[in-house]
Amino acid sequence: MNEADTKVEHIDPALKAAGGLVHRSHKLAALSELKKSMLHQAFSGQL
Repeated sequence: MNEADTKVEHIDPALKAAGGLVHRSHKLAALSELKKSMLHQAFSGQL
């Protein structure tokens, strides 16, 4: 196995998986902020 094979078989999939986790984490954080904002607006009569 050479360096290119190692990259394709091991490194690229690991980076893709890590990127998915980071993306999901940002989505969850954004949803949490949206929820807080909507609750604030609802309880302050802005909705």
